[in-house]
Amino acid sequence: MAEETTTAPAPNEEMEAKKKQILQLTCKVHERTWLLHEICLLTNQEIKTAMGRSNVGAIGNVIKDYNEHPEKITKAKELLK
Repeated sequence: MAEETTTAPAPNEEMEAKKKQILQLTCKVHERTWLLHEICLLTNQEIKTAMGRSNVGAIGNVIKDYNEHPEKITKAKELLK
């Protein structure tokens, strides 16, 4: 029986591509932080490393603020269109 090969990228490759796309956006740091958290499903520590930020607590505060303000979420998601 022949093995089937798929040409679709692996989920990790897709996430890496999204991560690179988000990091290259020219927008507010808070918007990129939330997008990395929500779209790429990165932890606060991973976001800190990817963005070169030094405070995991500040990242947590940004995420909490965005979750409390849906209008900010809508605006951030529009950046990916």
